[in-house]
This record gives sequence, C-alpha cells and structure tokens, in this order.
Amino acid sequence: MIEARISDAVETALGARPLVVTRLPGGRNNIVARVVLPERTVIAKLYFRHPGDSRDRLGTEFGVLGFLWDNGLRTIPRPIASDVAAGVGIYECVEGTPVDPGGVGPSEVRQLADLLVALWKLRSRPGADSLPHASEASLSLRACVDGLAVRLGRLEQTLTGPDVDAARHLVRDVLRPAFERISRATANAAVRSGLDLDAGLAPDRRTISPADHGFHNALSGAAGLVFLDFEYAGWDDPAQMLANACLQPQIPMPVALRAGFLADTIARLHADRADARTLAQRVRVLYPLLALRWSLIMLNEFLPVDGLRRAFAGAPTVGRPQGQLDGARLQADEALAHAETRSFLDELVESA
Repeated sequence: MIEARISDAVETALGARPLVVTRLPGGRNNIVARVVLPERTVIAKLYFRHPGDSRDRLGTEFGVLGFLWDNGLRTIPRPIASDVAAGVGIYECVEGTPVDPGGVGPSEVRQLADLLVALWKLRSRPGADSLPHASEASLSLRACVDGLAVRLGRLEQTLTGPDVDAARHLVRDVLRPAFERISRATANAAVRSGLDLDAGLAPDRRTISPADHGFHNALSGAAGLVFLDFEYAGWDDPAQMLANACLQPQIPMPVALRAGFLADTIARLHADRADARTLAQRVRVLYPLLALRWSLIMLNEFLPVDGLRRAFAGAPTVGRPQGQLDGARLQADEALAHAETRSFLDELVESA
C-alpha cells in the first residue's frame, strides 16, 4: 500500500511515526502526500523509478532545493529529509491554492521573473558547480536542434499499432514537416544574428533553471507564489529558460504579457546592452524550436514509459489523449508562425 510505504519512509527519515498520510491529487509524475506528524505536517513525494527512465528525480530535486534554500531563496518549499532507498523526499508543507488558469496577470508573471532572476544571481555561489544539468539542457543551439530530432525520432519509432493511429499521423504529416522547416529557419536566423549554431554557451553565461517552470507548478499563498517541482532542474541556457516560461502549455503565460516579460527579464539578467542583445537573439532563434518541442512533449501520453509514470502518479486520463493531440497541433502551428514570420520576438531583439 502506497500510504504505508510513505509512512515507513518518513519514520525512517525523521524518527517519528506519521499519524495520518493523505495522498494528494494533481501529480502527474510522482505520488505526493500530506503527512501529519505528532508535532508538524510535511509533504512527502514518492518518486517514479523505471529502467526506461534513468533520471534521478529525488536526487535532483532535493539537491537543487537544498542549494537554493541554503542561499536564501524562500519562494520554494524547504527540503527536510529523504529516504533514498525508498525513493521518498520530505519537504515543508506549503499552504496555498493552485494558480487559476484564468488568473495569471502581471503580478504572477513578475513573480516568475523574480524566481528566474534569483536563480541567475546564484549561479556563482559555492556549490552551484556541483548541480546537474537540467533535463534536456541545450548549451548550444545545435544541441537543441539535435535533441528535438532525437525526441521526434523516438516518437516515430514508438508510435506503432492501431491504438495510436492519430498520434502517428500527426507526427508524420504535421510534426516531421514542421521540424524540417523550423530547422532550416533556425539555421538562417542564426546566420542573420551572427550566432554560431555549434558554439557551446560559456559557463559564465549559463544559469540554474527549474526546467519545468510555470504557473502549473506554483501555489498561491498569503505572501505570493511558491514554486514547486524542481526534479528536472539544473544548468541550462537562460534563453531556453526564458522561452520555456512563455511556452509551458498547462497554464500558459498570457500572450499579451510575453513580450514585456522577456524584455524586462533580459534587462535584469544583463546590464550590458551587448550581452542583453545576444541573449535576446538566442531567445529569438530558440523560441520556435522550443514551441515545437512542447508539441512533441504533449505526445508523451502515447509512449509506454510515460504512460506507466502517469498511472503511477494516478493522473486522470479521461479525454486526455485527444486533448494532447489538439494541443500538440496548436503548438506546432505556433512554432511555425514564429519561425517563418515576423513576431514580437523580432521587436524584442531590435529593442534590446
């Protein structure tokens, strides 16, 4: 029984037997529970493990949150203890409510920007160099293109059988052609901007990124937003971090606020105008690629290991496959539009 496993792990880690363990809804990758102890209440996460997914979710999240907390960041839950053998992490219980998808406004966007700026400022602190790379980190423009090609190829190889016909046709007829067109547009945009597709990003230009950041992974409390879920976090390109903040589809950043978010946050990361312009150019080049990546991520629903992870977490599935197909198509359309036509991203570069 899951609750018993969590209870045993918490007792092992904290030396106190839980009084009540209540599994919480909403998790899509792991099992999350509210654990009442004799003297306090904590949150415990039982992390998904599978031979087909080698990521150390517990080690990454607990380590990154520990580093951030030790360096003064308080808009995150405090890590308390872990039982590595059991795959359980124990964290401060944060009181708050999920962000309303229709309630994301300038204040919420500013708080997300504050988080990302804080992570940038902590990149030179002792211990930062021991943090892992973010999941799917792209430290060169070419790495982003290549990573997208790998993800697309995996979908093409895995989507077999009549039960995934719609997904397979979407990949073949829409996403593969979109990838080819966006790859060409990316190469052309890099040349126009004077960016080297193959050059690795210098260490002092990298940032610590939450990697799966957005309003879907936040709780709104009396003091503002608290940001959760750092299991994919680590070192990454700040351009990817900023673009993903705009593109995360579960609770999207309003389109009308994206230009201001990018301009303001880039200015806060780089006081030097030349550095700010270079970062804006990288965002411009990466944005269509990352929009297409989110389209492919939505189709994880049809991959065997991802299905097992959703089942492990108890994520709802009714109506979800069709919703993911529709969302993937919309994301691909957005990716192509930004790759092949002028958009607010061009104005971002011109004003930087």
